[in-house]
This record gives sequence, structure tokens and C-alpha cells, in this order.
Amino acid sequence: MDSTNGNGNAGSLGSGGAGGSGRPPDWNQSSKKGGAGGGHGVLSTTTYDISSYSTVSLVISQIGSGGTGGTGSRGDGGAGGTGLVKYNISTSGPEEVFLGTQSGIENLTLGFNQTWSRPTRSTGTSYQNTTNKPIQVQVMALAGSGGTSYFEVSTDNLTWVIVSGISDHDGRSTFGGIVPPTHYYRVRINSGSLSVLVWAELS
Repeated sequence: MDSTNGNGNAGSLGSGGAGGSGRPPDWNQSSKKGGAGGGHGVLSTTTYDISSYSTVSLVISQIGSGGTGGTGSRGDGGAGGTGLVKYNISTSGPEEVFLGTQSGIENLTLGFNQTWSRPTRSTGTSYQNTTNKPIQVQVMALAGSGGTSYFEVSTDNLTWVIVSGISDHDGRSTFGGIVPPTHYYRVRINSGSLSVLVWAELS
């Protein structure tokens, strides 16, 4: 309650406001009551059938407003708090329902706010994806006679998984893969030689 003008403060989310202050007793006048607190905010509820959509987003643009505070001879009650929004998404099928923030979804999307670049890389050297999103690595190379090379990914820079590769009978070929956040990646020459012509990364 605001003691300066005797009016009650507005309520918090979903709650009513405080009542206004009463007039303090004095030697020549009687005390008077303050105003009543405002009513609680209305509950905003809307139901949609989303079963036929493959992509669904939740946007809250407006919620119910609180009731007006009552009036009193000493001060008015505060306005009620804004309405409380509740939502629930459910499905009866086997598909998973994911609800997240826009930035969270963007962080999971390969290619969103990412660009291709041509960094300087060397075969046999491991590199780490230090971003918070997956990256794409593409290498165009030419394997020498009897040569075989692999693009590999690792979670700990120790144990490697072969994702793709190139051999001498492939001629000039492109190989690479997707690297999750914090993972390591490299091009390893297994046998023979390898001439890297283009190394490009989407990050």
C-alpha cells in the first residue's frame, strides 16, 4: 500500500490489489475506511486442435487484465493483477511434442544464422566444434594411388568414429560430415596420400 496518497498498490500476476489506507484517528475527526482491493485477473484460456500441423509455435500476445480497485473516502484500492495464463500441449500419438524458446530451437537448427567459410586446416590434426550448434564440414580431395582417408568425429579426442571417406579409385571426391557441439573432428590419412583441394565449414 502506498502510504503517501492512501491508494492501494496493483496486485501481482493473477492476484488482487491491496486496499487503500484508512484515515488515521484524530482528536476532532473519526477514522474512515480505505477502498477495497481490486479483483483478481481473469483466466485467459483458448483451445486449438493442432493435430493436423507438423510445426506448431506458441505465441502469447495478450492476457486478461485485473479488476479495478474499489473506491474509499481515504484511498482507492489497487487494481487487480493481470490474468494468469495456463497452457498444456498433449498428444495421443507416438510423436514427441517439443516446446522451447525461439533461441533454443535456433540453436538446434543446422544452417540457421550460420555461414560457409574456408578455414586453414591440416590432415591428421584434430579440431573442436566450440560453438553451441552443430556444424557441417565438407572436404574436396584427391587420393593418391592406393590411398584411403577418412573423416572422423570424436567426443573426447581419443576414440574416433569414421563418418565418411575417400579412396584412390574415387578420383576427385567430396566427403565430410556433421559435427555436434563440443565434438572433435579430423581428416586422417589411412594409407597412401591425400591432396586436399577444398576444406569448407558451415558454422
